[in-house]
Amino acid sequence: MIMVENIEKIDQNTEQANSAAASATPKTKKRALKKRRKRKVREDKSSFKSEMEKQIPWVSRLITVIVVLVLVIPLYFIFYKLVKGITIDGVSLLPDTHAMHHVIAIFSLVSMVGVGIGLYYLFRRFRSTMISIIALVVATLTLTTLMGKYSFSDMVDNYQKFIDDLKNPDTSVTDVITIHKFPKENEFRNACKVTPKIKQFANQAARSNFKKKQEGDYRVYIQCFSVFKEINGKWNYVNDPNKWDYIAPAEESLESFAGDCDDYAVLMATCLNSVGGVVRLVRTPNHVYPELKINDQKTFELLSGMIRHELFLPSTQRKVTYKKGKKITTKITSGKIDKVNYHTDNNGNIWLNMDYTAKYPGGKFMSSDIIGVMVLR
Repeated sequence: MIMVENIEKIDQNTEQANSAAASATPKTKKRALKKRRKRKVREDKSSFKSEMEKQIPWVSRLITVIVVLVLVIPLYFIFYKLVKGITIDGVSLLPDTHAMHHVIAIFSLVSMVGVGIGLYYLFRRFRSTMISIIALVVATLTLTTLMGKYSFSDMVDNYQKFIDDLKNPDTSVTDVITIHKFPKENEFRNACKVTPKIKQFANQAARSNFKKKQEGDYRVYIQCFSVFKEINGKWNYVNDPNKWDYIAPAEESLESFAGDCDDYAVLMATCLNSVGGVVRLVRTPNHVYPELKINDQKTFELLSGMIRHELFLPSTQRKVTYKKGKKITTKITSGKIDKVNYHTDNNGNIWLNMDYTAKYPGGKFMSSDIIGVMVLR
């Protein structure tokens, strides 16, 4: 009896299926056919992916690791700076010691390893999307390279600059002034007079370099950098007479581009002042040098990047050698600009070092003890 009932049920189901198939409209058949085709495509794709992963499993993982490293390396420096700069009511929470710097560095490294592992598994989970994004970026870069606008090497250079900026932040030193009266202030003010000859030279020097960058709100700063390059490149250090601190007027130093530190400071400050720069002279126990005022931190960061990566690139020489009759040209670079040094005064103003300690604005300070400052009017 049970077998007979089962056979009857099967017959009924078969009849129902046949009747449903017979009553199916052409549209219904078409939809079913599309579904089967889509299912077949998905199955083929998944089988192809699994087969590829079996053959070259390291390729996908290597690409994922590279992408994760590119993202995590800058995150490490950002996280390190954030932890190091934690303050409460303007007071640093962590002591400024070498041991603490090492502790923060290790803590940041461990944290970024954790972030990297998380990103790795996240990208592996959505690897199809990641591969599509990478393919789009590569295609775009290929197109811009062919158009001559932005190449792969440009992208690598920009990434290196970004890492350098994070690794080597510009050095700020807060003014430590023990006396407020600038020594020999009247003599220096008399020496810093702008004359027609000084103005004419400064105008020419301002237009001698970086012409394409001299536009917009930063024109005055770029012109001051051009003046700096002209004077700094021509200056020769010559001592004063024995036991006589001679302060040469700016117009006198213009004739020879020679003298000691105060002569350089007077000429540089006067020329910068004559093209619109706000300048001050800084006196330390055994030195005098000029500084240029920058309006705000945002402007300084932009100008600092231009100094380090565009305007004052390290000097490069080409050495030509011959090997087996073939000419070989080797580029020799003197080095890179790691830091741009500046002062922050008690009012929060930024003053960029314009001394001759380097061939670019923001060179190293010869002394951190300031005994007086004098702003040119």
